[in-house]
Amino acid sequence: MNNFIVTLNIKDECCTKCSTNTIEKEVIIRSTSQTIDLQGCYILNVIDVGPDFCRVIIQNGVRIFIRNIFTTFALQLSLPAECNNQHVLTITAQITAV
Repeated sequence: MNNFIVTLNIKDECCTKCSTNTIEKEVIIRSTSQTIDLQGCYILNVIDVGPDFCRVIIQNGVRIFIRNIFTTFALQLSLPAECNNQHVLTITAQITAV
């Protein structure tokens, strides 16, 4: 990760029958120790970076997801949520060599 800076664009949507809570943010990652808070008590960390992808870990203390995000298309991931809820993450990555 020392040779790359990762910019993540995150759309974090939690939906119920009554409402939708959407949080959109752009985060610049310079270190694997940097943590991004998500809805539903999930956190995200970038754990590996290459010239055209980054590998992230998304966890909430019970569930763990490891996914690759390529610069050519968005990752869309449906996370387990409490009953009658939907939790969907959409993440795009831009990688810049230092």
